[in-house]
Amino acid sequence: NTFAGTITFSTPLLATNMVQSTTSTSGYLSSTDWNTFNNKSNTNGTVTSVAALTLGTTGTDLSSTVANGTTTPVITLQVPTASATNRGALSSTDWSTFNGKQAALVSGTNIKTVNGTSLLGSGDVGTIGVAYGGTGVTTLPANNILYGNGTGALTFTGLFTYNGIDKVSLGTIATKNATINIDASGGGNGYGAIIQQTSLTTGGVANTWQVGTGILAGTNEYSFYASSTAVGGIRLTTAGALRLSAYGAGALTSDASGNITSVSDESQKTNIRPFKKGLAEIVAIANNPKGVILYGYTLESGLDQTKDDYVGWSAQVVQQSIPETIGKMADTLSPPELDSDGNYVKDQIRTVVSEGCLTINPFGIVAAQTNAIAELNALIENLSTKFDAYVASHP
Repeated sequence: NTFAGTITFSTPLLATNMVQSTTSTSGYLSSTDWNTFNNKSNTNGTVTSVAALTLGTTGTDLSSTVANGTTTPVITLQVPTASATNRGALSSTDWSTFNGKQAALVSGTNIKTVNGTSLLGSGDVGTIGVAYGGTGVTTLPANNILYGNGTGALTFTGLFTYNGIDKVSLGTIATKNATINIDASGGGNGYGAIIQQTSLTTGGVANTWQVGTGILAGTNEYSFYASSTAVGGIRLTTAGALRLSAYGAGALTSDASGNITSVSDESQKTNIRPFKKGLAEIVAIANNPKGVILYGYTLESGLDQTKDDYVGWSAQVVQQSIPETIGKMADTLSPPELDSDGNYVKDQIRTVVSEGCLTINPFGIVAAQTNAIAELNALIENLSTKFDAYVASHP
């Protein structure tokens, strides 16, 4: 059956008890909260500002920190400079140092070998041969001097030693003791050889230096010869005497070429003619205040400085009266000019730096004095004749 109409209840039939939802309680949503949630954005939001990452170099390892995390955060990344104790960034200085280091050594590629032996690794290369700049020997007695043939290993002998300071010494040779040979003849002790003998094992003179092979009787002499026959030599004895064996008794003089000689034999002279200088020239020299003088030598001369009363003549004064007896030492010239290759420039003109000193051949003065004595003798004889005639006429 169908009922039409309104049914009215005078009291509730169902009662409920529901609380409002909060942050800690589940329940119904209030209209206020609904409006709050309803007004929120339905997107994920937009970042409007990002702060740059801050870098630091403190510490001994990589690390990071955040400041102001809920407002305006600042993130700092600490990257210290790498070192033996720090893990961090490689500095440009260290990079340059590492980059400039030697690449890995490879024998025969970027490191050489010596005589086929690599210089890499441990141990000793060993004896280096002459071809590779070595000596080829492994031992050398103290003070010995090495010598070689140019290709083979160097060798040495106790006959030739050096004390490392100031002395080269010679040992004993079987035929001659303490001998130096400088041989220009190609063999033996020919011309040009210099020999010192300290014993008579092969004949000759004890303690003798000889140029050439001449042997001279005597002892305690140092002799120099220009031939193998001991003729024309110079002998210096340990007593300090100098002997020119080619000369006999006579005064030594030098010619214009610097040759020292005592020769006065007519057979060695040419263009002989009278010398006329005499009394007048001798008197002129004697009357000049600087003619006949006492003197010493200047420091620049390099001669004796202990004596200032040498007796002699002034060459300049003598030259005025007897120029034939005056000579001249060689002028000092400017150094020769060299080209870029170190060779002497051809046809160059060298200037005189200082004039050569004058010299006197005293024989010219002696010859003039001889003529002067003859002139005086003639005067004396003339006066004697006149005196005798006067006495005879006045008895």
